Amino acid sequence: MYEVRNTNGQLLMYLQNCTSIQWHSKYAETGSFEIHARPSKDNLEYLKKWNHIICHDKYKLEIGFIYYVEHSSDGMEIIVKGYTDFLESIINLNTATIKDTASIGALINNNNRFGLYDLSFDADASVDVKLEKPFDTTYKKLQETLSSFCDETECGWKLYSTYKGLQLRIYKGNKQTSARFSDLYGNLLEQQLIEDWSTFKNIAYVFGEEKEDKTRASVVVNLKQAGDPSLELYVDARDLQSTYKDSSGVEHTYTEQEYNNMLAQRGAEKLLETRKDATKFKFKIEPDNSICSLGVDFVLGDVVPIISKRFGLSIWARVIGVDYVEEAKKKNDVKLTIDILKMEAINYESDSISLE
Repeated sequence: MYEVRNTNGQLLMYLQNCTSIQWHSKYAETGSFEIHARPSKDNLEYLKKWNHIICHDKYKLEIGFIYYVEHSSDGMEIIVKGYTDFLESIINLNTATIKDTASIGALINNNNRFGLYDLSFDADASVDVKLEKPFDTTYKKLQETLSSFCDETECGWKLYSTYKGLQLRIYKGNKQTSARFSDLYGNLLEQQLIEDWSTFKNIAYVFGEEKEDKTRASVVVNLKQAGDPSLELYVDARDLQSTYKDSSGVEHTYTEQEYNNMLAQRGAEKLLETRKDATKFKFKIEPDNSICSLGVDFVLGDVVPIISKRFGLSIWARVIGVDYVEEAKKKNDVKLTIDILKMEAINYESDSISLE
């Protein structure tokens, strides 16, 4: 069910006479929607910019703000588009240090300038997380800062309507061991495994700053596995210096071992970058079936297990996007966007699944 409301929250109508509704929910991004509707009296009057749509059904409870309205040339259709928040429309005018959930709440509350809607941070409903490395933000879009925070903490955000007005909360998806997807169960579809070693490297020669004898400090990082060829990489790390100044301006020098450890860390990071896309597992999962169902066994943001007996893979993946498509005289279509967090090779001796 879709409610259309004005900027005061007044219910104007229930959305009807639509030929297509596409709703794209996101975990740690701003979602979007697109609606194709017939030009009925109510649709012509109420599907206008800045009004909002509240969607609540089996799968979702979300709000969307109308940014775009198109009346077709033949007068037979209205096309409405928008977003699930307006955080990209507001920038932070002052420097804010982002270090935890509370600092995100202060950022939202201190930049409540959209005007048409009053937005506040729901601290009571938000998960309390802290950053390992705080960062400063100035003149950034609120959406950009929030996205950076969520990338570091593996959290998402949701904006919704309450009796207090519009509120935003930070939340973290749960690990759902019962919501399993596998070719054993018939809900893991169209599996494709790609191994691309064209950019893969396993040995890094890392060179740092120039020493007094004109040679450069260097280390070798070797991640080569038995049976693999040598795939070498040169890493220029001269930007890493063996001396540094503290907050008082006093200069210090790393020990040789400390400096070599810094070089080794840089080399390992560069090797990992070459391995990022070396193995790709592409697939589709059925979001609503007798084994597990979206909105019942898992929701947007949750981490679910995916087991491929065909390729011997055990995967933990987060649901980061859900696309809902409702079209007249057609079966509703739901597609999931998955972010693989961990993938391991496993061997099966039976048709049973066990998870650790």
